[in-house]
Amino acid sequence: MNKRSLTIGIVVTVICIAIIVCIYLFTGLEHPKSLNEFGDFLAGVFAPVAFFWLILGYMQQGKQLEQNTKALEQQERALQLQIDEMRQGIKQQVELVQLQRQQLDEQHRTLEPRFIISQSKVNSPVYGSSTDPKIDINHNVVFVVINYTLDNLGGDAFNLRITHPKTNEIFEKISNVKASTSEEIRFELAQFQLDQLNQKKELEDSLDFFYECKNGRSVKYELLIHVYQTNHPFYGVNLFLKNVDL
Repeated sequence: MNKRSLTIGIVVTVICIAIIVCIYLFTGLEHPKSLNEFGDFLAGVFAPVAFFWLILGYMQQGKQLEQNTKALEQQERALQLQIDEMRQGIKQQVELVQLQRQQLDEQHRTLEPRFIISQSKVNSPVYGSSTDPKIDINHNVVFVVINYTLDNLGGDAFNLRITHPKTNEIFEKISNVKASTSEEIRFELAQFQLDQLNQKKELEDSLDFFYECKNGRSVKYELLIHVYQTNHPFYGVNLFLKNVDL
């Protein structure tokens, strides 16, 4: 109960008591003759005062509840502001992490090799006899060598391997390919590839192209090969590196 309500209650109570005392002393009312009557007298006299204090307490309690409600609303608004600030902070942290990840990816990309095949050709094939009587000796290829230039436009590459996915035959193995360098690579077609070339006059095949980056990440490409006959007895070749996720 605040000071103002308490003062009002005391003043009203004193006035009521003064009025009751004056009535009791200066009027011709019959005074109570026993304790029982005196108790009933006091109960009747102070009942309005007690009822007044009850109403005063109820009103004061209502004011306190209103104040508590306002305080809770203020706390709720403050908590909501804190939640909004936390959300904004989390959003900024997420954006910062994404930016750092992008920067890290850019750094990794600058360290990673970037290979292209700049030149490729098929050396003059060697013709010879065949176990198939339907194939003329002048059209039976028994030896083909493919040469190409592998340019590294990025960072250093390590443990480069070129293998066939079916036979696991290693066509090329280089321990280190320096940045901004080129490697002259040659490989011979295997017998099953020569058989396909003799039957269809062209060869479509692929090799696995593996290497490791400076940051330790393993990368796999697919080296697509297309050998085709131009003017007999010569052949041409197309080579293409296709990215494959490990």
